[in-house]
Order: sequence, then C-alpha cells, then structure tokens
Amino acid sequence: MGKKINMRFIRALVVIFLIVFWFYVISTGFMLYFTKHIAGTTPILFGITRSLWKDLHFWLSVIATTVTVFHIIVDWKALTANIRYLIKNQ
Repeated sequence: MGKKINMRFIRALVVIFLIVFWFYVISTGFMLYFTKHIAGTTPILFGITRSLWKDLHFWLSVIATTVTVFHIIVDWKALTANIRYLIKNQ
C-alpha cells in the first residue's frame, strides 16, 4: 500500500508558502510603488530593472493566488464549519 498523505504536513506547507509568497508580492508591490518615477530600463535593486520587477511581481502574484485557492480547497471543511459557527452564534 502507498504511504498515507499527512494532511497536517500539507496544511503546514501550504501556510508557509502563503506567508512567503504573499510577503514577496507585498514587498515587490511596495518597491514598484515607490520607484514609479524610475524608467523601466534603469536597474533599481540587485541590478534588476523595474520592468523585470513588474514581471516578477505578476508571476509571484499568480503563484500566491494559486496557493491561496489550494489552501481554501484543502481547508474547505474547516472554513465552512467556522462560517456556520459565526452565523449561528450571532
């Protein structure tokens, strides 16, 4: 028989990915916001141009959104139980 998937491990891994990817999305977003006056061909950080940072920001956002959707799918039962609890105890 195959090894049973440990859901606790998967949930922990998903949470770590959420924190890491959304941190980088927020960081690149702030950097792009505060460097909006710099031309797209001028290196701004680590020798990377603003236009490349924009592409990186976009793809990090796609990954973070995908991990978020996966997180909702994995924890759907807990999410609906918490919503029911909140609605019932109003």
